[in-house]
Amino acid sequence: MRIAITGSVIAGMINLILVGAAFLRQSASQDLDTEKAALRENINSLEVINQERIDELQDELDEIRAEVEDLEAAFPELGAPFAIYQQSLAISRENQVDLLTISKQSTDILETYQGTIVEKQYAIGLAGAMEDCIRFIGDLEHAGRDTLSMKFINLMPQDNRCSIEVSLLGFSGSNRE
Repeated sequence: MRIAITGSVIAGMINLILVGAAFLRQSASQDLDTEKAALRENINSLEVINQERIDELQDELDEIRAEVEDLEAAFPELGAPFAIYQQSLAISRENQVDLLTISKQSTDILETYQGTIVEKQYAIGLAGAMEDCIRFIGDLEHAGRDTLSMKFINLMPQDNRCSIEVSLLGFSGSNRE
């Protein structure tokens, strides 16, 4: 009988240990499930935050691209440099002004991603009625609208003279890609 009682006590203790271990496993499993749910919630929150940031960055990128396109559209489509001597002579004859001088002031070479661009500065001296000089300036500006820009205009009505300084942009040779 002692052996049976001892066996029962040992079996009861083993059963108690097994029940305790099962309870600990169940408690640990519940803790893991709770932590897993919290981690999933954190991951979902991070994904939402990341997606919002990506959307913001994409919007900023689209705005920057639009600005770049606007800026690129504002620049003239360059080709060969404007033929300042021939055009000035022809326009002066059309507007009945005397072309007194055309002189090159400076030349700058600019390296761009599209190739080498040449910028040349010219000074032009004219004699004639002020209305004719002003018309000449407008016609010259219109003729070179893609590559010519006025830098300085000096009208001297008392002497029937005017002078202008212009800047011309154009690709040098065949460097355009």
